[in-house]
Amino acid sequence: MRGLRPPARAVIMLVALTLAACGGSSPPVTPTPSSSPRTPPVASATATAFAVLSARVVTQTHDLPTAIDWLPDGTMLIAEKSGQVWRLRDGQVDQVADVAQLVPELDTSGEGGLLGLAVAPGPRLFVSYSTRSGGRGFEHLARLALDGAGRVIAVQDLPPAIPRPVDTARHHHGGPVHVRAERGACFVYWIVGDGGGDGSVAQDLGRGNGKLLRFTCDGHGAGRAASWQEAVWAYGIRNSFGFDFCERAGVSGIWETENGQACCDELNFIPDPDGGDANLGWPLDRDYPRDDSGCTDVRGPGWIRAAWVSGTHVGEEVVPTGIVARPAGGLAGHLWAVSYREGALLSFTLGQGGEVAVVKQYLPHTCQVALVLGPDGLLYCSAQGRVLQIRPG
Repeated sequence: MRGLRPPARAVIMLVALTLAACGGSSPPVTPTPSSSPRTPPVASATATAFAVLSARVVTQTHDLPTAIDWLPDGTMLIAEKSGQVWRLRDGQVDQVADVAQLVPELDTSGEGGLLGLAVAPGPRLFVSYSTRSGGRGFEHLARLALDGAGRVIAVQDLPPAIPRPVDTARHHHGGPVHVRAERGACFVYWIVGDGGGDGSVAQDLGRGNGKLLRFTCDGHGAGRAASWQEAVWAYGIRNSFGFDFCERAGVSGIWETENGQACCDELNFIPDPDGGDANLGWPLDRDYPRDDSGCTDVRGPGWIRAAWVSGTHVGEEVVPTGIVARPAGGLAGHLWAVSYREGALLSFTLGQGGEVAVVKQYLPHTCQVALVLGPDGLLYCSAQGRVLQIRPG
């Protein structure tokens, strides 16, 4: 990621425009075929028109929150890059886990640390994190074991840890984790970055780097085998910090944000019918000249076509992180993402041909990494030292 100044104040007014996106609050559904599986869907939701959004601080945190989720009783869980997991209930905050203490090898340097958190029925908690041991770096997906008070007492890796291709790299970890119910079964999805270097591992199906992986909540790859090699749902990913499921009006798939190389940030749609065979193209999809003056799309046939690209020249990047593709209530019909570079929300409109236009809101000091939909139908985002709630009006 590129740097961003910390938020300056607690309440910020955001100007918003009418949009159309994969809205709705319906529960996840079984994947259904698409007539044009490699073209972004055209959403049928009608956007709610409003002029202003407001953001307020819900709670202060000690470090940068990287992920937010909720327990069934409405308790908010907050994961911090440093390894802390906090519980916010009835206005009170207490610690439920210190992954850094349970996993001494936790590597919080660069973009590493505790990177993902998701709640599954049970409840069961899943996290992703990075470690360094014996001079090598690794990415992990794990389940947290809880005691009777709901505090974490152990971290149990699910698939074997994924070694990083460049041991000295401190970036491109990926890390976002989400859970989805499919035909009554529970699945956990996890994005792993390419780990730096030339990115070639993203095209190597024998390596876990640069992939979107799908496991059963018991740790089995795509319901077949207990290994990440059998869990590949999409590949050709560079450095993603966010994804969200989109289920509405027959459209079923995943929206994903992608950080490009100096430019060419992307918003991608991965249809469920393509799962296991979805190639987003990195590092073969872009031709970057040596002077970094711009990039050319050289995407091959059959690859997932980017629904939106930030720009093809240096300086046109937005560094997208968290994304919400199915907001509810007054925010329904809108597709939202966070720009780490600007510290702002990005709003997207889907055209009739499936193309995406973006409205940039250059209001710094608001959101940085996580963006999630709360049980109250409002958006929640994270910035250094705080979690914010975003609402219309």
